[in-house]
Amino acid sequence: MKKKILIGIIVLLVVALIGVGVWFLLSKPEKSEPNNNNQSDSQSVTQQNQTKILVEYSYINYAWGFQYKGMAFLRDGSILTWDSKNIKDAYKTYSTMDHEQWVLTYGTPSYQKLTDIELKTIEDNIATLEDTVTPATYTANDMGSYYINVWNMAGEKMLIMEGGDTTRENPTLNAKNIKEIIAKYVMQ
Repeated sequence: MKKKILIGIIVLLVVALIGVGVWFLLSKPEKSEPNNNNQSDSQSVTQQNQTKILVEYSYINYAWGFQYKGMAFLRDGSILTWDSKNIKDAYKTYSTMDHEQWVLTYGTPSYQKLTDIELKTIEDNIATLEDTVTPATYTANDMGSYYINVWNMAGEKMLIMEGGDTTRENPTLNAKNIKEIIAKYVMQ
């Protein structure tokens, strides 16, 4: 009986890992259209790849059902929040939509907004952020993970912090500065 339960748990974990792998494959950005205007190629690529999301603080867990909640700080300073428990068919829509489009569709506008100084500070820190992280430390199983991710002007996602099942972070001063600003809003 114990072997059957253990085998069942292993099968569930394998299925969850496959689901995460499929999600990563499906969430790759599409190729951009050719540049047909007077802008330089580098400006055009930057604008085409630029995301509306500047920073995302989120929690995600696939164990015992899909859980996903968080805050997205947009390039205009506005903030969106979401919690998958309040969204019909959250996993189905999340697994089939582009990540940013999902957040923009299901996120609820917050009454809070980044100040102009906070927004500029975050943008400046992202512009010079080194994409480096500490080695992963595995701390638990099935508790999910909290993330702070940023997107640079080229639309590239960079990890600032991960905590939960796995712990790792970007140890730079730029990352610390971004976390300090985000913490003001997350703690409210």
